[in-house]
Amino acid sequence: DKVPLEAALCFAFPWSCYYAAEALELSGIVAILFCGIAMATYARPNLSPHARTLTTELFETLAAIAEAFVFNYLGMAFFTFPILSGGQQSPAGGTVWRLALVTMLACFVGRLHAFLLLPLTNALRMRSARRTARELVAAAESDAQHRATSYLEAAQRSLLSTAHAFVVWFSGLRGGVAFAIAAAAYGDHAFS
Repeated sequence: DKVPLEAALCFAFPWSCYYAAEALELSGIVAILFCGIAMATYARPNLSPHARTLTTELFETLAAIAEAFVFNYLGMAFFTFPILSGGQQSPAGGTVWRLALVTMLACFVGRLHAFLLLPLTNALRMRSARRTARELVAAAESDAQHRATSYLEAAQRSLLSTAHAFVVWFSGLRGGVAFAIAAAAYGDHAFS
């Protein structure tokens, strides 16, 4: 059985792609993005079903662990980052806190489009569903009316709710990469 080999190669190729890009002083993240696109197109269909399941579950697990790490780091660093302390390292500590609060407020306001576009999105989805239902009825098959009704009911159940909009609104505040860039810039004394 070659499942372990297939899984190992699915991890080795993106890793080697990242290191090759970094060695050439290119963007490792962009290299992994294109490697993932190519592997999803060419490698994934050629994996055995067991290897496909294994790699999917492993990548999902690693993604969850990495995301948890980033958010724990963000949470801890928010209160321990020297620029936010207002001490000797940052004479403008109060200004930085005000800037952080204004930035958070701007992010919240900037993501309000999730609520504003929710009715339009649902209307467009229902319009498309009604058009498809009409096409099903026009097909003049024996169970066309039943299929059209079932399709419309499924479309009605899949409309976006306010809870969906809230998740979209709140998820826009994921700033792990931006924080890492700011932390690196602070480490390089780019703020002084």
